[in-house]
Amino acid sequence: MKTVHYFFKQIGEKATCRDLHVSTKYCTDKEAQENCNELNRLNDGYFYFMEAEDVRREGVS
Repeated sequence: MKTVHYFFKQIGEKATCRDLHVSTKYCTDKEAQENCNELNRLNDGYFYFMEAEDVRREGVS
């Protein structure tokens, strides 16, 4: 099922609310994981995603 996903670049050892928001996409979890894999392959650093609902619940953005 497609939902809104936020993509972040991790700053430091652990994921925190201070991590850099990189992009937002409407996609499936599988597409989001593929996007993160591509970002991690092409860039220096670690990228991860969260569904918009989880971001609101966790208070990340």
